[in-house]
Amino acid sequence: MDVKDKFRELMKVSNDIALASSSSDNQPNVRIVRFYYDEKDNLLYFLTLKNSQKTSEFEENNKVAFTTVPKNSLQHVKAKGIVTKSKKSVQDLKETFIEKIPSIKMNIEQGEAFMDLYEISFSKVTVTLDQKHVENIEII
Repeated sequence: MDVKDKFRELMKVSNDIALASSSSDNQPNVRIVRFYYDEKDNLLYFLTLKNSQKTSEFEENNKVAFTTVPKNSLQHVKAKGIVTKSKKSVQDLKETFIEKIPSIKMNIEQGEAFMDLYEISFSKVTVTLDQKHVENIEII
């Protein structure tokens, strides 16, 4: 399996990313969020509460970094990108999120009115397979 295939596999099987952002005064902040990666559009989508601290940070500074949260090994993907509020709605990707992460269904159904959908665009990733195999690749 080549590294691009491994990247796609990791994005499918991983449910969570550690998402790093910072405010305009360069104070870093990291949180775990659930995500869906759209391979066709090369966009990572995540849901968040409207008017949350992170959405304020995104408005101040749209540069972010993320890493997938490893499940049973060291394998993970990390990247830097640009975060924006998506033109798609929560409703547009509701079933896609639920299909990938069934446990998110109740959160969406109970809180959809209070959520926004955000997306991260990125073109380069670092794929870590183990301590000796780390590769930087372009994905577009």
